[in-house]
Amino acid sequence: MGKTPADVFASAPRPTDTFDEKRLIDALTVRARRRVRRDNTLAMEGQDWETSLHFLAGRLVTVARSLAEPDASPWIEHEGKRFALAPVDAMVKFVGDEPAKHIL
Repeated sequence: MGKTPADVFASAPRPTDTFDEKRLIDALTVRARRRVRRDNTLAMEGQDWETSLHFLAGRLVTVARSLAEPDASPWIEHEGKRFALAPVDAMVKFVGDEPAKHIL
C-alpha cells in the first residue's frame, strides 16, 4: 500500500522561510498617485501632508505608507529615492510670518 496524503505532506522537505520584518513592511506598503499642490502639500487618507521639495509643486508623485507601521508618516518616492512627508502645520501654513494675535 502507498502512503496517505498526510504522510507524504509531512515527510516532504520544505525550505525555511526567510521572512523578516523588512519583507513584511515591504509587503504591507501601499502606494498611491497624488498631485502635489502649489503650496507643497498633498492629501492622503483625509490628512494633509507637506514636503520641502518645492520642485514637485504641481506634479504627480507616488506616495507610500506602510500598513505595518500605522503611526509612521507617509513618504514620497521620486526617482528611486524616499522623501519624508510631515503633517501640515496649519498655523505656519496659513498665518505665515504674521503675528498670531488674532488666532485664539
